[in-house]
Amino acid sequence: MILNLPPLEKRVVVTAVLIFSALAGFHLFTHQYLELSLWISAIFITIYLYEKSKQEKINYQHARQEWDQITREQENMILKMETMMNDAEKLGILGELAAGIAHEVRNPLTTLKGFLQLMGTDLDEHKKTFVDLMLTEVDRIEMITDEFMSVARPHAPLNKEENVISLLEQVEKLLHPQALLNNVQIVLSTNTNLVPLNCGGNQLKQVFINLMKNAFDAMPSGGNLYINVLQQSESIVIHFIDEGLGMPEEVIAKLGEPFFTQKEGGHGLGIMMCRKIIDAHNGTLEIQSKVGAGTTFTINLPIQR
Repeated sequence: MILNLPPLEKRVVVTAVLIFSALAGFHLFTHQYLELSLWISAIFITIYLYEKSKQEKINYQHARQEWDQITREQENMILKMETMMNDAEKLGILGELAAGIAHEVRNPLTTLKGFLQLMGTDLDEHKKTFVDLMLTEVDRIEMITDEFMSVARPHAPLNKEENVISLLEQVEKLLHPQALLNNVQIVLSTNTNLVPLNCGGNQLKQVFINLMKNAFDAMPSGGNLYINVLQQSESIVIHFIDEGLGMPEEVIAKLGEPFFTQKEGGHGLGIMMCRKIIDAHNGTLEIQSKVGAGTTFTINLPIQR
């Protein structure tokens, strides 16, 4: 017990115990038992006081460590709050810009949509198919402007039963020319008949388009984009797996922050909007990546919200 003392305190206590022991031995030899008992008590009191002091130091160290931990947590919380305030300020500015941009975009869209509808009345069925496809994309552009404005004014997705595989196939067909240009092969697979999902179909298509375009950009030399769809007990899980460049952890941590992007000419709003849409569906978006080994985006959507 005494051998574990710090050097200075060890010398003091050992010296005191030796002196008390010598005095106790003397009184034992002279048969002075009262004095003997006093010096033995002094030995035990000395050791007890030291042990108590040592325990108080240990308790102080523990309390100091807990205080330091609380201080670090408070500092981290303050940093997060400052980041949230900065993001809120950016979103406020972005919302004002979005309102103006959406207004300017809708005007030519209205004209374009009207002329397409007029053209469709004079075309044969084969050519009318292309016009219908363009009208569908014009409707989606209008929806995207609404979603862009939802940065400042979020709204709930439309509740309609949709087939996720059908939505993915529509997006795959839409992006097929771009995939060919980027030498990317899209591999869509599912191992079960999926139940319909109560969701906003156009909003999920916007998420799928963003993630697939990100995968194209991540594979400048081409590669495979695997889209795996699974149905679990209470959710539908969609994996977007590319063979691209991958990302380090510090980049993954910042994905979804307004205006954070690694793309030349990018605006950093794609992943942020994807997260907002998936959050509105009570779902989750997880990102796993390794530099040089590709990236996996995993969407988990509850079947009943």
